[in-house]
Amino acid sequence: MIAIVNVGPHDDPDKLGVRTYEVRINANVVCTFKHRRADGLGMCLLKASKAVERQKWEQASRILDIANVTAHPRRTLVRRSGAADC
Repeated sequence: MIAIVNVGPHDDPDKLGVRTYEVRINANVVCTFKHRRADGLGMCLLKASKAVERQKWEQASRILDIANVTAHPRRTLVRRSGAADC
């Protein structure tokens, strides 16, 4: 199940103001985003889709960063004193 859930604030007197929403897939919160209720459902869905894509690319970037560190560990420079090897 995919759900877009309004998580508040619920006590704001401006019923059409900015709210925070979560995009959930089953029980997992995938991402959050802000939306102004007065902008309507179409804009809410667009912002939800962009937030999911942004999260996906951030996760891919983290995975690539981990893979790059694992595949190419930092080389440390060793300084030698005395004559250089030929």
